[in-house]
Amino acid sequence: MSKYWANYWNQIDASKKQVSVGRTKFGLPVEEVLFARELADIKKHLRLEKEDVVLDLCAGNGLITEDIHNYVKKVIAIDYSKPLLDEFVVSSDNVELQHQDLSKYNFKAVNYNKVVWYFAIQHFSLEHSAQIIRNCLDNLGQGGILFIGDIPDIDKKWEFYSKIDYKKFYFDTLIENRDHIGNWFQKDFFRFLLNYLGYEGQYTILEKPDYHFNNGVRFDLLVEK
Repeated sequence: MSKYWANYWNQIDASKKQVSVGRTKFGLPVEEVLFARELADIKKHLRLEKEDVVLDLCAGNGLITEDIHNYVKKVIAIDYSKPLLDEFVVSSDNVELQHQDLSKYNFKAVNYNKVVWYFAIQHFSLEHSAQIIRNCLDNLGQGGILFIGDIPDIDKKWEFYSKIDYKKFYFDTLIENRDHIGNWFQKDFFRFLLNYLGYEGQYTILEKPDYHFNNGVRFDLLVEK
């Protein structure tokens, strides 16, 4: 994680649940009905079962953990932001919080078979993203699932900033060193990385559904081991 984002997430006002974890579009919170559909999609892709142990990477304040923990044996929620973990929205015997830097996380220290990394990979460099994916998959049990969601598509970046005021917003934040989104990724980065790691034929790149507020500018990645 870059120094900018490390500082950002540890100075965040965690009192506004969706806003504090970035479930917004140009600063406005996502409608509850759309967010509920998004959570349903996450559960569908993870194919949750009662004996699953799920890693929720960059779990933030726990909006995803809250939605999935009743379906599984355990959720291990990992985040670098102490303010967000302090405002975690669920407390349960089967939820474990870990205050950790994901780029330094020891995946060998835990047993898990499902992983969700949602709306967060953009805060990591290509180098750290590749290392995290490799380390996560190396220790994921056979038959396990890694779901990386809401990845900014660099080929659609200027469609996202399509309006004049959007472009102004982008360049204002760029010049003022107030990163708005983070890194954008090519789909081929994940294709070639996963082929390199030996997972050819075991992954699917998914377009966002039509209803989704990031449809056309972000995508998801599903890896089945």
